[in-house]
Amino acid sequence: MRAVIYARVSSEKQADNGTSIPAQIKICKEYLARSGYSLYKTYIDEAKSALSTDRPAFQDMIEDAKKTPPPFNAIIIYLSRDLQGTGLTL
Repeated sequence: MRAVIYARVSSEKQADNGTSIPAQIKICKEYLARSGYSLYKTYIDEAKSALSTDRPAFQDMIEDAKKTPPPFNAIIIYLSRDLQGTGLTL
């Protein structure tokens, strides 16, 4: 299966706290290797808020996903937020 990586930081502070774009990509590539996926493409948005989908690389990824047949089967992301108390399970 083919996968893409989507990496994003909303601020320089976030990038400095161990969740930089290169750190996210490294972690995602390690996951791909363990899971048997091949990397199709990496999409990167820097200094972009998650509150909006108006992010260039995110929109490019969505457009690619709409192609027939889709060029990839999975989107791999690194979540750096503390999800305790949110009800979300990963």
